[in-house]
Amino acid sequence: MPVDLDAPYNPVHTDSHPCVDSDWEFLSQPSTTNLLGDYGFELTPPFKCIAAVVPWLPNARIIRLHESLGLDDFRDVTIAQGSPAARVWIIPIEFGMVGFPDTVDNPHHIAAFNDLLHFALRKPDENLLLELGNLYQFMVGMEEWFDPAHAPKTIRDALKINDVMEMTEADSKGITLKHREPNGDSWTHTYLVWKFYFERSKGALRLSNVERGPLDPETDDIKR
Repeated sequence: MPVDLDAPYNPVHTDSHPCVDSDWEFLSQPSTTNLLGDYGFELTPPFKCIAAVVPWLPNARIIRLHESLGLDDFRDVTIAQGSPAARVWIIPIEFGMVGFPDTVDNPHHIAAFNDLLHFALRKPDENLLLELGNLYQFMVGMEEWFDPAHAPKTIRDALKINDVMEMTEADSKGITLKHREPNGDSWTHTYLVWKFYFERSKGALRLSNVERGPLDPETDDIKR
């Protein structure tokens, strides 16, 4: 079936909302505050708290905290838990003006992500690839964000400004999702590409590797 280029452009992204009472109750539990303290994070105002909304992970908590302690002194961290009785994971993102190294491909962060997938209502499969990629980016503080006032209105408009919306490559063991950041790097203004490799395991997908790097001129300018 041909693609309707004049259809509305609705990019996949991870929905979120300001933390509600149940999120604050979770954050105030001694086990959570102690774990945060072990990483040097304390819930002292002023700070911003947002929670991801993932329909196929209804019992999970995926919370991002941004804590401001003064001029150029802030903390960013994600807290994740697949279900109320599951392990709580901490993903440190930034401390002061310094980002933690290897945030994109840190094995600990990938393990936290895969632990969440154990509690999914539906088995993660190829139909969830874009949602999986965006959720991981949310967890490491690098999610896609689109300004509604300036975002493309139709698929045709999107193709004009972004040659690579997403590409997939499959092999015998898994599948690679590749997509280009729409706005480019804020410092160099060059495009960066995310590559997620998902392995097939017991009929579902699990994340095994993540890369984020410059556009490859030999392959990444090919439209899907």
